[in-house]
Amino acid sequence: MNTVFTGEFTPDQEVVGIGEIAVATGPESIVTYALGSCIGVAVHDPLSGAGGLLHAALPSSELDPERARREPGRFVDTGLRTLVERVRRIADDGARLVVRAAGGASVSAAHAASDTFEIGRRNVSACREVLDRMGLSMRAGHLGGGISRTVRLTLPEGRMIVKADGEEHPL
Repeated sequence: MNTVFTGEFTPDQEVVGIGEIAVATGPESIVTYALGSCIGVAVHDPLSGAGGLLHAALPSSELDPERARREPGRFVDTGLRTLVERVRRIADDGARLVVRAAGGASVSAAHAASDTFEIGRRNVSACREVLDRMGLSMRAGHLGGGISRTVRLTLPEGRMIVKADGEEHPL
């Protein structure tokens, strides 16, 4: 698939909402919209073409363990572990996983100094910590700041495009 990403919904893509996880082997596009303080994490196995996308809202499942059992994608820690597990399950062996992430912004740049809970920053920190514990690293990221982002993962090639402030940023 060699299309230009417009950031708009098209019928040939799967949309991942807040707290959701999607995995596929392609050919398919997976997209998530409006990543503010939330973090979107893409995991891709380049050999098999399998991949997936997570849209997590909160850093730690310790905030609500019962909800984390029902909705692991709501939290960075449980969502990222679940995403990696699901991609590895459909990949040949999943040993070559490539991880990219976007989001983790302050809700508003104007309010960054008063962002008491710092959810965006905490989501990015949680992502890095979970990846480290899993022996994985983030290859690329479009993180922080005060802007909302839309992310598209194209499979099987694993291309991730971040759209922010009207510009596309390949990761």
